[in-house]
Amino acid sequence: MNQSTNHIMMMEPEGFHENPQTRDTNSYQKRDNESEEAVHQRALKEFRAFRDLLVENGVTVTTVYGRAGSPDDIFCNNWVSTMEGRRMVFYPMLAENRRIERNRDDVIAILNKMYDHVFDLSMYEQDGKFLESTGAMWLDRVNKIAYQGRSRRSFEELAKKWPVWVSDINNLEEALAMIQQIGQLTGKFQQADHLQNQIRSEFRSLIVKDKKPRTAYLIWKEPYMTVGGDSFIHAMMEHAGLDNVFKMQQRYPETNPDELRSLNCEVVLLSSEPYPFREKHIEELQTQLPGTQILLADGEMFSWYGSRLLQAPAYFQKLREMIK
Repeated sequence: MNQSTNHIMMMEPEGFHENPQTRDTNSYQKRDNESEEAVHQRALKEFRAFRDLLVENGVTVTTVYGRAGSPDDIFCNNWVSTMEGRRMVFYPMLAENRRIERNRDDVIAILNKMYDHVFDLSMYEQDGKFLESTGAMWLDRVNKIAYQGRSRRSFEELAKKWPVWVSDINNLEEALAMIQQIGQLTGKFQQADHLQNQIRSEFRSLIVKDKKPRTAYLIWKEPYMTVGGDSFIHAMMEHAGLDNVFKMQQRYPETNPDELRSLNCEVVLLSSEPYPFREKHIEELQTQLPGTQILLADGEMFSWYGSRLLQAPAYFQKLREMIK
């Protein structure tokens, strides 16, 4: 079985905009000050550019078209997944205006030409149980493991119909335990144990200064969003010797320059992901925070909790040397 494919289906949006029915369960979705039409046109431009890039690089793309009233239908991979052996799965969706995305005879007809073994879980919507495909699980097709993220869109009971391993990683110890567990699942126990010991050794060698600068770690722009004290990024900030000024908050709170000033923020880190902050964003924010040191940060070092942790301590050491 292959991990990836050379032929995908993409749905061009008809009316992409903020969706009030999914906003509460999506930390990255916020009400936008732009008009719905302006947001839609930007999304359409990005969609077409990405589709064309895939085609230019040899990927076959079947384009289908969205419908008005379904602002999230560009994410059609949430209600259907496909795999080898002419198999496909239909999933139960939390939001009512996402369930109607499955009621597309034209799209289903295209899928039925290639997939004739259907596993339909959509009936669980009637029981208030949901499992939104790649919005809830990440499929390791080669090793036949699904990694599930806990949320209102992801019921463990339904996920157990797959060989599922559930992750909920908030700190270094949980990340190391995850590495060991995956080693057991994939028959790579010795390699996982060796990797875990290497990571522990690297973090033990990390030397941080006694003074912990008051720091905000920004992950998004328009609006600015940061990280609370229950996040893995917060745990990495502590290892790097940084005092998270939002440690008393949860998840990914919104913020603004006025609040950063009021919190006496000494350092602002602009993450490379999920929002791709660049040098120009330092200049924009520096005018509003003249007394604050603003630096770009490698998001992989702060938020990836797999083998990339090997590189994190050395990166944190260099980052602390850059902080005045």
